[in-house]
This record gives sequence, structure tokens and C-alpha cells, in this order.
Amino acid sequence: MSKHGASSEDFGKDFGLIHEAVVTGRRVGADRDFWKTISHDPMIYYRMVHFVKNGCEDPFAEEVTAQRSMRDNFMSLHAVSNVMTGFTDAEWKHLERIPFKESVMDDSMDTHVLFPYRPISVDQMHKENPQFFGTSYNSYLYQGSEWAHEKSPLGWYMVRKNAHPGSTGKQWDGQIKLKGYKSSPSVAVLVYMAIAYYKLRGKWLIEEPVRSCDQDRDRFYMMVSATDQVKKMIIQIERSPSRHTTGTNVGIASEVLPMFR
Repeated sequence: MSKHGASSEDFGKDFGLIHEAVVTGRRVGADRDFWKTISHDPMIYYRMVHFVKNGCEDPFAEEVTAQRSMRDNFMSLHAVSNVMTGFTDAEWKHLERIPFKESVMDDSMDTHVLFPYRPISVDQMHKENPQFFGTSYNSYLYQGSEWAHEKSPLGWYMVRKNAHPGSTGKQWDGQIKLKGYKSSPSVAVLVYMAIAYYKLRGKWLIEEPVRSCDQDRDRFYMMVSATDQVKKMIIQIERSPSRHTTGTNVGIASEVLPMFR
């Protein structure tokens, strides 16, 4: 028995099946480049596995399906590319299909925004879009802060437009135990969403401050909000109150996790 729970006999049977797959694959054009691609691209491998298991249906959705489900709360690849730093050819290919079921998109059409995110830091977005940041961004709090320079993974994100229901005024420990809460996006993803949505729709999201998953050097969670200052959106990024503080107007950001990212 191996450390992974499979016997040498089981491994031998699997090896035999792999050989059959390679032989069959060669008959239909699966050459060395094909196997190299699926061996090094987990997303394509994931789609292949679920394609077979789901009766030859791609588990990922097309943009037209997302547009129909999410309506104005869907930001397409093409639309986002027009208002933010464009995607590379490799990134575009990676994002061609959307890793959310149609039923999930239907359930989230009024409460969430679905959009493609290109790895970019808050600091870089500040340099490219300084008009959306308050003067506090340049304060001592942000100099050398890791979260300001970190990038989240490339992928499609479905993020709630405002605080998770029932989270405002609760301690952090209580917020993450709320029904439906799974995960919080980073400051970078929240800022990216807010800027792209404002550029495309002329409306701002995150009207009340929400905690992100990022922490500062003192382990306080960073919070994000977008305020209206003379009919202009200004993004505020601040240190949230202690995780044990209640009675504030701070909620928690939340996202629907994709099938694969």
C-alpha cells in the first residue's frame, strides 16, 4: 500500500489505462503537445474531466450565458479590456470560458458582479487611475504595506456588490460564520471591480466599508469603500477596527467561489 492509499496492483492497472488512453489519443490526433498541454494546465484538465463526467457538456459557461444571467452586473472580457489594462493573448485564452454554473449566476444576478480580473496590484492601479484614490492612499499606512503590492490570481470573480447580508456591525469572528459566507476577496480585487464598474456603468459599488481578506503589518484587516465626493467616486482603503469590535458600520466583503481558478 502506498502513502496515498493505492496498492502497487492498483497503480499497475491505472498505468495500463493511461497507456490505452495514449494509444487511443494518437488515433484521433492527441500528440505529444496535447499531453504536454493538459499535463501543465490544471484548468484544461479540470474541464476535460468534467466534460466526460457531465455527458460531454463543458462545465464552464460562455460569455453570452453570463450576460443573459447577470445582465448589467456582468462585465465582459472585451468591456473590461477597454477600461483597464488589456489582457495578454494567453490571459484572454485562459478566460474564454467562465467557471460558474448558469444556476449560480441566475441566483446572483442582483447581488453580485461577475468580471475577469487581470493580476495587478493596488499600487499599480493607483498609478494608472489616481483620480479614484483619496489623498490618504499616500499616507504612512500604505508605504511598504504588502497588500498594496500583491496581486490576486488571474480569473473570473463573482463578488458581492456590498457587505455580506447581516455582517455590518458584527465582530470579524461572527461575520465569517454567517450563512452563505465562503470567502472574502483581496483589496486588489475589490478596487479593480469598483474602478471597472464605475468606468463602464457610471455607478459605484461598496458604498459602506467592507473587510477584505488582506491584513496590514499589525494584522488589522484592510477595508474598502467607495464614496461620492462631488459626483465623483473616491475609493477609501483603511485599516478596519479590531476584529473584536462591534457596533461599527463595517461589514465584510464576500464572493462566490468558482468551480476552478
